[in-house]
Amino acid sequence: MRLRRTVLAAIAAFWVSLSPAGAADTEFLKGYVHARNGDPEGAIAVWAPLAERGHLRAQYALGALYSEGEGVQIDMEQAFRWWHMAARAGDRRAQFNIAGMYREGLGVEADVEQAVTWMRRAAEAGNVDAQFGMVDFYAEGYGVPQDETEAMFWLEVALLSGGQALSPASSRLSRTLRHDQFDRVRTRARDWLESR
Repeated sequence: MRLRRTVLAAIAAFWVSLSPAGAADTEFLKGYVHARNGDPEGAIAVWAPLAERGHLRAQYALGALYSEGEGVQIDMEQAFRWWHMAARAGDRRAQFNIAGMYREGLGVEADVEQAVTWMRRAAEAGNVDAQFGMVDFYAEGYGVPQDETEAMFWLEVALLSGGQALSPASSRLSRTLRHDQFDRVRTRARDWLESR
């Protein structure tokens, strides 16, 4: 059975986005070849030891395999396990993923506080999806006080960071803030991004 292209594309994009290959990265690539050739068991056999030793790409890739269930049984607890390792090591995509898992109770007990903590970490690390997630959290009052100004701040950060998709709350937010409030939020967002 071949892995879905979305899983492979995510893993490949992650691979390309990082530094030049060392010995562990060469080993990781062997696992990727297994995955690409429809052999998830071979990929897991290569990636699991790497992931246990702290290899960030292998941790993320294993989380992706288990969350998608392509060639292996969907196992959200395993997906959470591997992504949590990567998130603790600073991977902003894994941080975003586990924020969603905490919010929805996938592979872990639902926990509002943890969802907000990990979403904020990912957003502050530059993950645009997480920045849009913070828009929704503040607009809904999910785990944080409902605050349209703060929601608009995160919307501006996401858009200035290159985000294309608008949050469901964005059109409502743009109608509720006065022009002077909007200008202050935009300036704050620019200043915040420049300070990073």
